Amino acid sequence: MYLGCNVYFWGEREQDRLLVECVKPLAEEVGSGLFCARFDARGPHVMMLFRATPADGEVRARIAAGIEAYLASSPSLASPGTEELEARHAACLGKALCSADRAPGLAPNNSMVFFEQTEQDYPFNLASDAAERDELWRLRGEVVRWALGLLGVTSRGGVTAAAVRWMAALDRGIRAAGEAPAPCWRYMAGRVLVGLTERADAEEPTAAKLFSLVGEKNCQALSRTWRGGETPAESDVHRLVRLIVADDGRPLERRRALLRDLVHATLILLGITVKEQIPLLLFAWASGIAQQEER
Repeated sequence: MYLGCNVYFWGEREQDRLLVECVKPLAEEVGSGLFCARFDARGPHVMMLFRATPADGEVRARIAAGIEAYLASSPSLASPGTEELEARHAACLGKALCSADRAPGLAPNNSMVFFEQTEQDYPFNLASDAAERDELWRLRGEVVRWALGLLGVTSRGGVTAAAVRWMAALDRGIRAAGEAPAPCWRYMAGRVLVGLTERADAEEPTAAKLFSLVGEKNCQALSRTWRGGETPAESDVHRLVRLIVADDGRPLERRRALLRDLVHATLILLGITVKEQIPLLLFAWASGIAQQEER
């Protein structure tokens, strides 16, 4: 059982501030495992999961006090219209990461709600059949801490560059695990495939086709960053990827879905929107195909 909390805090840059100034130090103070995600159901919010039972009154009180103090002293001043909030909620397509996301109506800005999360709920259900799931979630927690650390000291351009280097490390980890990167990135691209392969007579896009969609200038910039060398936590990234993609009896669909969630949730946490992720995923996919074509 995990203790969960949604903090409704509107505005992307405002959420950066919440994550850096409140969530990160609060997690360090509580000393509990942390999972963190941004989501828009019932209004833009940050979802937090702590490795503590909802019955642990002391931990809950410390978390509540820390968040309430921050909301009182440094509230979000963003004021998107109701139409935008409802559109962002609708864009979630009915998906709920927790029970709080299923409540009716929009939640007010600068508010919070606690909930319970079990091993059968998101995100833990994605790896419920993994052989080393405790280690997997420990390493994923390190990814969250890495992301929060970036938000506090790096420009937006620097955050995107760091995200590209991290994706390149994932790509190397996929290859080190004995898997071909191209099918993995193809799966992660998801809806980007619409218009490329949806027709029954459509051929799989080539690397050249995908690179052309990304654009020459974008490809040049991404290529320089992609080939920029190993990341400081390269070995941990490779171990996490191995635990995710390892053929340990889990269906291939389950393994790829877990990898996709890691990439999507991490990029969203870094403030990289779904639209902004498209060229990054297409570039990674194209690079994987290009590697295959060179062999």
